[in-house]
Amino acid sequence: MKLIGKLWLTLGISVLATTIIVSLGLLRWLETRALAQRHDDLLRASVLLSDIARPALSDPAAGQALQERIKRLGADVQTRFTVIDREGRVLADSRHDPRHMDDHLDRPEVVKAHSAGEGSATRHSLTLGARLLYVALRVDDPRGEVLGYVRSSVPLASLDRQLREVRQVAVAAGGLGVLLVMVIGYLTARRLTYPLEAMTAAARALADGQQRPLPSAAVGGDDELATLAQAFDTMARQLGERLETIEGDRAKLTAILGNMTEGLIAVDREGRIVHINAVAGELLDTDPATALGLRLPDVTRIEPVAELLAETLVTLEPLNYELQLDALPTPRHMILRTTPAWDSGGELLGALLVILDQTELRRLENVRRDFVANVSHELKTPLTALLAQLETLNERPELEASARQRFVERGLKQAGRLSTLVQDLLALSRIESTDTTRDFQLIDLRDPVTASISGMSERAEDKPLELRVDLPDEPLGIRGDPEYLRQVVDNLLSNAIMYTPAKGWVEVRLLRHGHQAVLEVQDTGIGIPRAERERIFERFYRVDRARSRDLGGTGLGLAIVKHLVLAHAGQVEVDGSVGRGSTFRVTLPLAGPQPRSDDDVDDDDPAEAATRATLSESG
Repeated sequence: MKLIGKLWLTLGISVLATTIIVSLGLLRWLETRALAQRHDDLLRASVLLSDIARPALSDPAAGQALQERIKRLGADVQTRFTVIDREGRVLADSRHDPRHMDDHLDRPEVVKAHSAGEGSATRHSLTLGARLLYVALRVDDPRGEVLGYVRSSVPLASLDRQLREVRQVAVAAGGLGVLLVMVIGYLTARRLTYPLEAMTAAARALADGQQRPLPSAAVGGDDELATLAQAFDTMARQLGERLETIEGDRAKLTAILGNMTEGLIAVDREGRIVHINAVAGELLDTDPATALGLRLPDVTRIEPVAELLAETLVTLEPLNYELQLDALPTPRHMILRTTPAWDSGGELLGALLVILDQTELRRLENVRRDFVANVSHELKTPLTALLAQLETLNERPELEASARQRFVERGLKQAGRLSTLVQDLLALSRIESTDTTRDFQLIDLRDPVTASISGMSERAEDKPLELRVDLPDEPLGIRGDPEYLRQVVDNLLSNAIMYTPAKGWVEVRLLRHGHQAVLEVQDTGIGIPRAERERIFERFYRVDRARSRDLGGTGLGLAIVKHLVLAHAGQVEVDGSVGRGSTFRVTLPLAGPQPRSDDDVDDDDPAEAATRATLSESG
């Protein structure tokens, strides 16, 4: 129940209880006063009656005259009078025939009058069938002997009727008063609780981070509530400023921690996680949202992580640990660094764990080491052969001209292999280290493909091989570098011709597939095992090393193809099987048949202008 309801209900119950108590007390007091007044009147009448009845009580012969007199007197004053002798017989009664009345000596008022000289009682009269008030007096002779008793009585019906009317008026007045007080009480309670409700709403909004009008605007005056509202305003403003500062600092800290490339875990003094960033969650294979409040052994199965933090909380010293995880789906190499965390007062808050993922760095180191080893090996082979030829020529000047010519040709062949290898290395380095996309232009993909086919057709004829070509009639406009794209086709065609036996065939297909251009180079060569397909695009990787060297391959052609295709936002993949040939498929995004806007037109480039014109005419 709200405060206004409690105040209103409490006030209503209090007023109602007070009204009932006051009304009952007042009615009781009025009834007592009215009965006392009736008692006094009857007592005075009884005194007069005793003087009238004394002769009859002394001389029973005068009883008849007394009966008539009392009857007239009772009718005049609307009061019932009764004269009783000392044996309890009724000698006269103003309402009834005394001969038919029973003994009255046991009546309560008569009993009291006998012992105390005066007595009164209120009871229901069986004779009259109504509630009456009786007052009796004892009548004595001059010697003090009891002669009899006189009694006066009046019906209380009129008094009861008056009391009922007073009670009804009291109830009506009390109800009206209670209603009036309840209305006034509600308005008063509302006036008292409205400022509290305004402050409560402002406090809740403040807790939810919302902006609400301050409560002092809704509270007028200079009473205690107004003072409280003003104090609340001051507190709300100061709290808002502090919350803004805290939220700003928290946002900065969250941004810093969220953008960290290292994993970070913070635990309290009991070892429960109070913060874990996404990187740490990924490294430990856990959900940061569900890890809060848990201990590290409940979050990760990597025991050194929890043990290192527990040891830091005990020793209060920074610790380092190098961890190699080979059991994970992806093996990882991590460096763990822990340090205790202290507050500004020097009290221990918990500990911090920083996880440095060295997996990629180790992989790059292995790649570098393998690259250096492969380059050294690839350079060593032609250099060794070249040196051998030169040493032979130098040490045997007597060689015949034909033999000398064979050694020179072999040396030139090895020098050519060495030159090709160096050129491929330089090309690969240039592709990886520069932004190739900045010189891209709108071209027709058929042009570099056609140029490459023209340059490779002689090699295919010399082998001999059948070179098949399937090009579309409409242009395929893409954004790219013509020389790079020709190098892609050259390398794919060169490999296909190199590894396809004589009498086989190589087919080049170019087609449109949705919003992409697809280049396919298919051959009937030796094929590629399924297990080797993911690695053939690595530097110096060969399926058959010995045969590749014999054929003059450097092992860099497909690596160059991959990097050039990726630079053009494309993809390259291979299909086929051993002994049944291979199909290399390059997918490149189309630039669309429409030429670029005038702002992008390079009027100084005739080739691009011609390409745009061709694309526009075909579109």
